[in-house]
Amino acid sequence: MGTKETCLALHLQYPKTYIAFSRGYSSSHLGVDMAWNSAQGGAHVPVFSPADGTVVTAVDGKGNTWGTSDHGYGNYVIVEHAKGVRTLVGHLEKWSVAVKVGQAVKRGQTLGIQGNTGYSNGYHVHYEVRLDGTKVNPVDYTFAYPSQVVNKYTESDYGIKHYTPTQYYGHPVERDSKVDQFRIDTDTLRARTEPSLKGKVLGYVNKGIYNVGESVRADGYIWYKIEDFWCAYDKQWAEYLPKADPQYTLTMSHLNAAQKVAMVAWCEGEKVEYKVTEE
Repeated sequence: MGTKETCLALHLQYPKTYIAFSRGYSSSHLGVDMAWNSAQGGAHVPVFSPADGTVVTAVDGKGNTWGTSDHGYGNYVIVEHAKGVRTLVGHLEKWSVAVKVGQAVKRGQTLGIQGNTGYSNGYHVHYEVRLDGTKVNPVDYTFAYPSQVVNKYTESDYGIKHYTPTQYYGHPVERDSKVDQFRIDTDTLRARTEPSLKGKVLGYVNKGIYNVGESVRADGYIWYKIEDFWCAYDKQWAEYLPKADPQYTLTMSHLNAAQKVAMVAWCEGEKVEYKVTEE
């Protein structure tokens, strides 16, 4: 079923880089018309898929029908993103449709070029979101991504939703009792550019074990540098794992070469901590 929750989980994005509405959703207009701007690519800009999916309809070769009884979309593409969740982009330029029915498409993949075909009196894109065949307001289910530009009037008049994909940082390592480490137990610890709460947030740190590097005390925390970012240590979300004291001291002065090798190999094979002395 094409439920609201399923659609929102897809994080659909608007199908053009520039987001400006010349006409919104209403009972007589079951979609939004996306306008263009000469400073944002002009009229002939790519129109892309709002999310991954499969093309279920692709129509091309149509001209303009404004002023006639044919109130069609002109050239258009419908993509199914999940069962019961589909989007439509219409009024594409003649012979610009770049996909075929049954083709798998990725988010951001070009479907065609903005045009003025079908029942249209100017270059724009008509964009629809459909749940189980019902045309719903795209504004409720679609997001502006960081790479997109939102017209300030469209932003204020329509309450455009924004989405920033979550980035995770860090490459956890295996437990190594020979070095100081700490284990992060939460997936909401922020990775920052500086050892401070004022440092820019890059994203979140991957859960797991990390070697302890440079450390700084600031803002009530001990900050550890991991790779090229910093994170704050606290017992609520991490456990400090100090290196272990050696369990055995191996005195090698009385052993021959083969015995030394055998002794070290046994300790390492049994994962027994040791230190070597020649005294």
